Amino acid sequence: MKIKKIMAMLLAATMIMGSTITTFAAQGETPKDTDKAKVEVSNVDTGATVTAYQIVDGEYNENGFVKYVAAEGVTIANPLKPTSGEVAEIAKKINNNDLSSLKSFDMTDSDENGTYEAELHPGYWVVLVRGENGSAKIYNPMLVSVWYSKSGSDNTMVSESVSAGDDWSLGTDKAWAKSSEITLTKTAKDSADFGEDVEYTLKAKVPAYGPEYIAPTFSIKDEMGEGELELVKDSIQVYHTEAKEENKVADTNFTLTGNVDKSKTFTVEFNSNWIKANGNKDVVITYNAKVLEDNVNKDSHDNTATLTYSNNPSTTDTKTASQKVYSFDIGGEATGTNGLITKKGEGADKNKLAGAEFTLYTDDQCKNQYVNAHHKAGKATAISNSEGNIYITGLEAGTNGAVVSYYLKETKAPEGYSLNDTVFKIDISANIENEELKSWNITISDQNENTVENNFKVTLDGVENDHKGDGFEILNTKLSSLPSTGGIGTTIFTIGGCAIMVAAAGLFFVSRRKANK
Repeated sequence: MKIKKIMAMLLAATMIMGSTITTFAAQGETPKDTDKAKVEVSNVDTGATVTAYQIVDGEYNENGFVKYVAAEGVTIANPLKPTSGEVAEIAKKINNNDLSSLKSFDMTDSDENGTYEAELHPGYWVVLVRGENGSAKIYNPMLVSVWYSKSGSDNTMVSESVSAGDDWSLGTDKAWAKSSEITLTKTAKDSADFGEDVEYTLKAKVPAYGPEYIAPTFSIKDEMGEGELELVKDSIQVYHTEAKEENKVADTNFTLTGNVDKSKTFTVEFNSNWIKANGNKDVVITYNAKVLEDNVNKDSHDNTATLTYSNNPSTTDTKTASQKVYSFDIGGEATGTNGLITKKGEGADKNKLAGAEFTLYTDDQCKNQYVNAHHKAGKATAISNSEGNIYITGLEAGTNGAVVSYYLKETKAPEGYSLNDTVFKIDISANIENEELKSWNITISDQNENTVENNFKVTLDGVENDHKGDGFEILNTKLSSLPSTGGIGTTIFTIGGCAIMVAAAGLFFVSRRKANK
């Protein structure tokens, strides 16, 4: 009894029946094997292929309709009541081209509104929907019927003869297709530092495969751009629905390949039994990838995930999702920010100074040094070049209206110059839409609220820079040279010093003699 109930539930879930449509016949007309009625199937994507296969046919003689019989090659115990198991087996054989003798009709979407129709002969029909390539939908088989009805009664698929003397009509079903949509999304932070381990999240919807799918395919492959990202070994985790420890998918339910340090690709392939048991449920994959040092500004760090899934029992299709992560620089020729901060000596010519060391911090007290894969801890973040310019790369920017702030300070002056103690605040923000960088902003200000700003806009021709402000000149005072040894200056200072010492000693002894008297 339990098995029968389960089969009945499966039939109800996969074979969706709708409202009844009646087609009336002319009075005194004899039923014949060419009789047809219009059947409609709704809720199907435009562009899909919808085909009806007749699995139960009508038997006729000279007087009219006699009874319903299983079509040639079809195994059905009771032609009036096909079971879900029988229908699933028939659908599987149709997909495998093992029932090529079945009568079939392609249903058409004449109004392009997702309702497909066809004129079908009396009997049971299995309707199979194959979505347009890339539609990412799996449709369950549908069972529809066309039947003879006498005197306006609803004799849905009853074994009763119908002749010309009967007041008969044809009844049909209007069916609504049931489908499960396959989804794949990929998320991560939009901006990161060089060397940062960024967590990525892949989320996919497992389709509800019917019993005609014996061994469905459902696998996810992730590929990272060369020189852009690399996998952090053993960071891959697979979950049901949510990324929580209690939701982990057992290792026995999938095969993982490519889980090695610095890998550029990995694949999670789920076992078919797990796939069939988790229809219409989400699966979540998380992993970490290290951001490499190659790309800055509009050149992003890219990776793409590809989902391969069975779109019918014998073929597969794919769906992709990508994610881009951006890093930024300051003072590089690539951005045109040379001159935002320029190291110069103080004087009439303000000569450009090389060799000045600067350190970038994450706090305004300049206690926490900023470090990434390019700029190491304990070393100067940047050293001014021959043009007095400095270069800092691989920085994270604020996104979605946020700003990331950094603080720059000179920590070692060039030889012969004093240290400039000004602390510069650097704000970086970026506008990213649908993974694409649209613009970014670098604003630099000093303690006196002087500000210089660069607004970069990505165009089809490259990057436009809207520069506001004159740029900062970090000036260093040249240390005064001491007088040379043996010169007149030294003699004067020596004589003066000795005279002061003699006078002080004389005053001391005079005051002591008075005290003794």
